[in-house]
Amino acid sequence: MNAENQLILDIIQKLFFKKITFQTAQQVLNVSERSVYRYLQRYEDLGVGFLLHGNKNKIPVNKTSIIDIEKVKVLMKEKYFDFNMTHALEKFKSEEQIVINRETFRSICHEINLVKKAKRRRKKVHKLRTRTAQAGIFLQMDGSPHRWFNNEVSCLIGAIDDANNENYYSEFFETETTVGCMQVLRKIIEKKGLFSILYVDRAGIFGGPKRVHFSQVKRALAELGIQIIFANSAEAKGRIERHWQTLQDRMVPEMRLRKIKSYEAANDYLQNQFLPNEYNKTFKVVPADLEPGWRKLPQSISLDEIFCLKHDRSVKSDHTFSFNGVVYRIKSDLKYSIQNQKVEIRIYSDQTQKVFFAEKELEVEVYLPPVRMDIDEKVKVILEEKNAIKVRKDAHVEYENKFYSVKQELIGKLVVVKEHGDNLLIYHHKKLVESHRKIKNQFVKNSTKPEHLKPWQATLLETSIYRRAAKNIGKHADQVIFIILQKGQGVVDNKSIWAIIDLKKSYSNSAINEACEYAIRSSSVCYRTITAHLKLRYTKTLTG
Repeated sequence: MNAENQLILDIIQKLFFKKITFQTAQQVLNVSERSVYRYLQRYEDLGVGFLLHGNKNKIPVNKTSIIDIEKVKVLMKEKYFDFNMTHALEKFKSEEQIVINRETFRSICHEINLVKKAKRRRKKVHKLRTRTAQAGIFLQMDGSPHRWFNNEVSCLIGAIDDANNENYYSEFFETETTVGCMQVLRKIIEKKGLFSILYVDRAGIFGGPKRVHFSQVKRALAELGIQIIFANSAEAKGRIERHWQTLQDRMVPEMRLRKIKSYEAANDYLQNQFLPNEYNKTFKVVPADLEPGWRKLPQSISLDEIFCLKHDRSVKSDHTFSFNGVVYRIKSDLKYSIQNQKVEIRIYSDQTQKVFFAEKELEVEVYLPPVRMDIDEKVKVILEEKNAIKVRKDAHVEYENKFYSVKQELIGKLVVVKEHGDNLLIYHHKKLVESHRKIKNQFVKNSTKPEHLKPWQATLLETSIYRRAAKNIGKHADQVIFIILQKGQGVVDNKSIWAIIDLKKSYSNSAINEACEYAIRSSSVCYRTITAHLKLRYTKTLTG
């Protein structure tokens, strides 16, 4: 009992036994007349204990139980250790069915040292910029390098609408590249339509100071009538910077819980679950003007011809031009010479390339300059025809465990491979048909020229023999074969593909399909992973 309570007790006891007057008690205690009567009444009823509060030694109705507190501590340490407080509270309510007061939760987090401390520093004054009134007018775009998944740095490229804060499309790439930015912009335009302004930083990809005249993104947007505005500081594009901070805070732990470790799985979760079901529902705001400002894409415009890489080259007097170290000769019949004129080389997303002059496609071929050889070397070529190599179905020749591409017409025919300095020369009927730089890097397996990709691209189609054989096994088997084909980038790994397909001789289709699904989820798509899973889960039984 403190001094104040002791004084009240002493005065009320003296008043009760009529040792002092009522007015004296009121003056000493400095309370109202009603309070003195209330003290007397309670003293008569409760005695000395009348000074104790009614809730003394009682458990509050809203107190969190010790069991729930201990459960929260365990979950925060083992499962939600990298979630922020707001995000973690949402998860406790939706996933764990635990409702806890925010301040109670904060004290628990402080107790176990799991509170993220915000970095604080003195900042300049930046005035808040009013949002654009209509959606579809003003988009902010950027890339965010971060350890998003698998503990490796990858780059998330995306754009948000300044008017309503909605993220229309984002995608993970290894780095922030021109091709990645163009792919994201194309997806947004295909989904919503044309916008008016793109707000970006001064990176060279978007045509910043270092690449004013060489930006493919700036060129593509100019062809669509979209203006680029550059931000002068990071604070100027603060909305998308805060957007990345929100995604890093929420999406990284979500992907960890789902054990996402590959780009395919990360992009699938981002585009089909996180953005539509979590981010846009929570953080999207209502614009000032409900009438959207998107413009319809004209039918006369082909996005394939816009979002491709375009390079200009000058035509020489012999109607040849060089690109990426390769000399090309124009085969198209032209009425007049186009010497010293510019031709446009377009490289598309599937790595195919076309050449245009005055918006008309030209037919070109690779020009192979004659290689000077002495008589002895020519004799060696003739003698070595006995050891000729057959051209594979993917239009490649295997030499010293490396693969070199040739024309599609040579598939199935015999060729002779001859080393000449750092070059590798390929002959057919004593005639030079192709030349390559010899591969010396142990991590590079093939040298494939863009004009030789057609046989490999045909294998990616659903009608190819590989895809049809895999589909007969199951959906996941088809995905595995497609991934292996894509990894080849020109070369078809026949050995691995047919080894997986031939597993149906020893295992059922459902078992192989399940093993393929496991390989995709574990981000280790190879024959060894699939067979290891089958040996662990199943015994070998011939399928009937």
